[in-house]
Amino acid sequence: EVALLRTRSSSPLDGTDISITDVPPTAAGRAAAAIDYLATVVPESYRGPKLDAAPVGQVEQTHVDRQFVLDLIDWFRGENTLHRRYALQLLLAVNKILGDLPTCVTYDATRPGMKVAIVGDTHGQYYDLVHIFQEHGMPSDDNDVGYVFLGDYVDRGPCAIEIVLVCVAMKLAWPDRVALIRGNHEARDQNVLFGFQNQTVMAYDDAMFELFETVFESMQLAVLLDRGEERCFCAHGGIPVVPSRTWSVEELNHASVDRKRAPPTDEDTSPMHSLLWQDPFPGADFAPSKRGCGTQVGFNRANEWMEANNISRVFRGHEIEMAGYKLHWPNLLSPRQYITVFSAPDYCNGTGNTACYAVVDSGSAEPPVFKTFLAQPAPPGRRGTATMGMGLPPYIRALLAGLR
Repeated sequence: EVALLRTRSSSPLDGTDISITDVPPTAAGRAAAAIDYLATVVPESYRGPKLDAAPVGQVEQTHVDRQFVLDLIDWFRGENTLHRRYALQLLLAVNKILGDLPTCVTYDATRPGMKVAIVGDTHGQYYDLVHIFQEHGMPSDDNDVGYVFLGDYVDRGPCAIEIVLVCVAMKLAWPDRVALIRGNHEARDQNVLFGFQNQTVMAYDDAMFELFETVFESMQLAVLLDRGEERCFCAHGGIPVVPSRTWSVEELNHASVDRKRAPPTDEDTSPMHSLLWQDPFPGADFAPSKRGCGTQVGFNRANEWMEANNISRVFRGHEIEMAGYKLHWPNLLSPRQYITVFSAPDYCNGTGNTACYAVVDSGSAEPPVFKTFLAQPAPPGRRGTATMGMGLPPYIRALLAGLR
């Protein structure tokens, strides 16, 4: 695979000219990750959030505190751009931290009083994500607020850079309370088609786009949410089961599962495909995907996998729900639950859907609380339109046609 990138003769990310063209993505990513962010000069006129330099060669020790995160959220609300120096520093730091974690991480939600928000697809709709922050709150020394993001931070909406950088800053500020899961849109082929590459090149340049892609490949594919009395499995698309084979939760962390790559097209060779792309459907077994890639999973196969892995609930995004969330097969899985959470209201500025995030309390097996909300006010041009990128997917157009 070869990335055909725009050639830019003057991109002073490290004080030198950069020209990246016809470079394999992995090589381009390595080049981006080697950028010296300290060589990027910040003009005195810059009034946005700033970070102190990390020790040389130890960018992962970048100190991000609560005030920086709050300042960054407000800076982006004012339609401003984070200076390249600090965007680089955030991405380089989080890439090291995420890259050192396993493919499926365990999130400790056993502390009494802890409330974890499960956030679904946000797709560049920044002002709607800010609403979730305002309602659920930010972690601090005085609370036990946490977040699990189910992926699809980017594409189709106009503020994807803002969402990724805020989520990255949160991960650096609260590494044990914030989990970032990769979605199917955290991938080069999607980003070229659906808007994120263009946004990144316009705001920064090609080298920054390569660094974002490297960070996406370092993200986790799943989170095991340990609530003490139950285990919840979180992924963007679905569970690691296909017609030809099944992977357990523990097998996701085997060395043979290589997540630092473009998503595979063959669902039989890696659990990555089903974790990113799979959908549930009303049947019992498997069916061809409505998206034209892989398979959909039915209630019998889901129930078997959940029982074998001691999973009480599955949280996944990936799929628009007009009510913001959906409990699949409620009468067939009980007491288990298989839940879709979608957090982008009025998706693509044309679907009219409600959005939702789910809140689970720690140390119990109580059902989640579903917090629904409508599209939030945003400045002109900051909500996006259905014509961004390639527009609405065919299955969503079919869904809307059925509702009419």
